[in-house]
Amino acid sequence: MRLFSINLRKIGVAESKYESRDRLRAAVSIKNIFNVDYHESSSDILRVFPGEPLTVQGTISWQF
Repeated sequence: MRLFSINLRKIGVAESKYESRDRLRAAVSIKNIFNVDYHESSSDILRVFPGEPLTVQGTISWQF
């Protein structure tokens, strides 16, 4: 059985997964697709933490 899915969790975040019966898994995650500057959080008026830039992460696994 093969499974392929795409998940858009937030605007600018995409995730895609592929699974097969042969115990192979592959996934790609893209964050901040449009490379927009934004603030992740702040602790007070002087400490503002910027968000991550465009990030692409891929994983491949094989289960024995």
